[in-house]
Amino acid sequence: MASTPSPLAVVGFNAMPEIWVPIVVAVITGPVVVVLSKLRKENSEQHAEGRELLQAIGAKVDKVGSIMARMTNTEILKKYREKLEQSRRWRQEERYDDLWSRLIDLYRGKHHRTDIKEDQLLINIAFATINVISPAVSINHPKIAVNAKRPEDADKAIVTEAIINYWWQHYGCQEQFRRAVKDFLICGHGWVKTGYRYVEEEKAKDETPNFDSYDELTTPGSEAAVESELIIKEDRAFLERVSLFDMYVDPDATSMDDIRWIAQRIRRPLEDVKKDKRYNASARADAAPSHYSKWGQDQFRPRMSTDKDNSYVEVWEWYDIDKNTMSVFCDGSDKFLVSPTKMPFLFGHPYTMIRNY
Repeated sequence: MASTPSPLAVVGFNAMPEIWVPIVVAVITGPVVVVLSKLRKENSEQHAEGRELLQAIGAKVDKVGSIMARMTNTEILKKYREKLEQSRRWRQEERYDDLWSRLIDLYRGKHHRTDIKEDQLLINIAFATINVISPAVSINHPKIAVNAKRPEDADKAIVTEAIINYWWQHYGCQEQFRRAVKDFLICGHGWVKTGYRYVEEEKAKDETPNFDSYDELTTPGSEAAVESELIIKEDRAFLERVSLFDMYVDPDATSMDDIRWIAQRIRRPLEDVKKDKRYNASARADAAPSHYSKWGQDQFRPRMSTDKDNSYVEVWEWYDIDKNTMSVFCDGSDKFLVSPTKMPFLFGHPYTMIRNY
């Protein structure tokens, strides 16, 4: 019976001594391994280049998509007005404005909605209770403490604490806070706006020329250029009470923690808005009256004035929390008075809601 030859015998290794077998195998397989490793390296490099190319293409596509999806200011303003109308509708359907007005009437002693011919005894418990609680909450000036995080900043903390307490006492912050406290005691909540205000004004220098003689006074000369100087009118932190009727928030939010936008309504005389150079010129030129003073009259008709001196326009200060931008717009114009810009406040929007519950 014939035996099957071994693989070594096929290649002719049987005739060699055993010591040469591993050497010959190494000589043959070495170049093969080198070639395979080189091919693997080239494939890896090509794969990496391919991945980088795909990432670059993806970044370009995302950039093109973002450019195509970017909205114009006109479209953004239209979107803001739609959101504002939704908030108005929400307040109207939930009758929040009616509720707040009714609570204010109870505090003022207007408990009866209709005229009653008979005499009735009225005990205004709401007025008495609120006026007892309000001083306990807001009569005293707060003592604001500033602590340094690092030992070397201890002196700065002392100076900062003194400045903040001085600002609070001498710039009417306490009075604004008391009004907000009255709001949340009467209606359930109130609003305060905080921030930093810097206002400067350019003013011409009042320099009266000195004339040594009558000839110098009467001789016409070249007019000197009028010099002006910047006067800082305000440079301080501020706190303002905002009426709860003028605050509008995202109606789809569940709390103040997840609102996507917040807006404040500011009623200003129409002429003031048109003259305010901080606003866009074409936008303020298109501003239209939102309403007129209820105390004016047209000829002999009281509260029916349509005179421009009695006209007011609603200016909206809008804070887009998702985009971290703020803008200003008004009724009558399809342009922003102040185009969307990055919020100037360090901690988001400047409004704080205070509640009695």
